[in-house]
Amino acid sequence: MNVSRINFVASVALTAAFSVAPGFALNLRSWVSHTGSDVNPCTVAAPCLTFQHAHDSTVSGGEVDALTPGDYGVLKIDRPITIDGGNLAYITVLGYQKGIDVEPTAAGATVVIRNLSINSYLAASVTTAGVGTPTNVGIYWGNGQILHIEDVAVNGTTQGIQAQLATTVSNPRIYMKAITVRNCPLHGVNLFSGTADSASIWAGIERAVIEGNYSGLYLYNSRVSVSRSNLTGNVNAGIFADHNSEINVEDTNIAFSICGINANFGTTVRMAANNIHDNTYGMLTTSATILSFGNNRVAGNALSETTSGAVALK
Repeated sequence: MNVSRINFVASVALTAAFSVAPGFALNLRSWVSHTGSDVNPCTVAAPCLTFQHAHDSTVSGGEVDALTPGDYGVLKIDRPITIDGGNLAYITVLGYQKGIDVEPTAAGATVVIRNLSINSYLAASVTTAGVGTPTNVGIYWGNGQILHIEDVAVNGTTQGIQAQLATTVSNPRIYMKAITVRNCPLHGVNLFSGTADSASIWAGIERAVIEGNYSGLYLYNSRVSVSRSNLTGNVNAGIFADHNSEINVEDTNIAFSICGINANFGTTVRMAANNIHDNTYGMLTTSATILSFGNNRVAGNALSETTSGAVALK
């Protein structure tokens, strides 16, 4: 082979080597668009198509944002991250899926989910309490230290927001602001902790609308503050608090359920400035305590409008 032929072969090989697309570096911020592609690097100029690919292309502690309206698919979160739908993004949950599965592996991880909606169209009527319904969840929290859910709407999944953490997580915290959860055949919000010690879930719920579910807010070994919220039309109970839970409810409307507040087995409920009306039972207790600061409006319920005791205003 002559020298010119050798140079030509070498040039072709070199060109081929550099024509292979390099692996993309992880982004501090990734972007999705309904016209994007998951072969793109998820930049604002070349966005991805799905939340999952954008998440996988983002560093721990980074952020994923939506550029256009669209369904960006179910998502499993395995790192500290912010998912911001920009009030444009939605997720459709089918069958036995979890819309967003939050299970970061890093100790002390914080996850933020905001400005998006999650919908399912397969759920049974809420009056059947989920019988025969595919068990799907809008947002499932199974691991991590802190979860923020802000301006998120969940509709029609079997359970709206479910927290069920491993007992190895110490002092887990979930904060929900301006959420809407409706039409879930089981629990709108389910905060379940298997132990009543440092692994108990602590939750703050503010300006929530939880309506038309079987039970609105279900607690098990959890510590919760609810304020300025509306829990109406939840078939079984507006609030069902069980097994050593503690809940403080303030400036909240609870109406149109079989029971407004149902407290059981070592649970303590403290109430201030609430409106509890038009339930079959205003409040029920079984080996539990419901205390009032004396400024609640409890009226129009068919039965059981008396609290266990009073707490002095200070």
